[in-house]
Amino acid sequence: FFLISTDSDKRDDTFAAAQQALVVTVGGALPMLIGFIVLTVSAGTSSLSELAASPPPITIQTIALALILPGILSKSAQVPLHFWLPGAMAAPTPISAYLHSATMVKAGIILLLFLFPICGESGLWSAVLVPLGTATCLWGAYRALAEDDIKLLMAWSTVSQLGLMVITAGLGTDLAIRAATLYLFAHAIFKAGLFLGIGGIDHAAHTRN
Repeated sequence: FFLISTDSDKRDDTFAAAQQALVVTVGGALPMLIGFIVLTVSAGTSSLSELAASPPPITIQTIALALILPGILSKSAQVPLHFWLPGAMAAPTPISAYLHSATMVKAGIILLLFLFPICGESGLWSAVLVPLGTATCLWGAYRALAEDDIKLLMAWSTVSQLGLMVITAGLGTDLAIRAATLYLFAHAIFKAGLFLGIGGIDHAAHTRN
């Protein structure tokens, strides 16, 4: 919240953007907390490695996954909870490179990858992740094509590529999880570089159009 609203003394839209990001991501985290409690109570442990070694019954997997997914989908900017990410581009470009390339938006994807050995057997896994990831990937790409602000173009590109990671993880195979993990690191590296490059262009040319 404070990073996104850094330039509130220079821009009028930063506080609203920071508030929107906070409300959406924290709102998704509340049912996620309940989902973690369900897993912990049912298995008697909160250790991810122990849960992965001895996954809970399918019914518990499905209930926990249904509760945890809103947190994952809101933090990774999946449709219909994607709108906060382009709005958060009101932050200075180095902060966008940090938050929206490698940390905040990746938290949901990383949690998804950790959850696969625990909840991946649930029918809800592919049934939810593949359609939502596909919608996010296509909508983000479409919106990116319509932008003439290069920072917003990169923001919508990030939405699209997060959708691609969710599709890949949602396929629910070991190879797909490895591919999603590899692309998570690759995207963090190249998108952070692109955002910083945009900051350099903006500083030198005084425009992002």
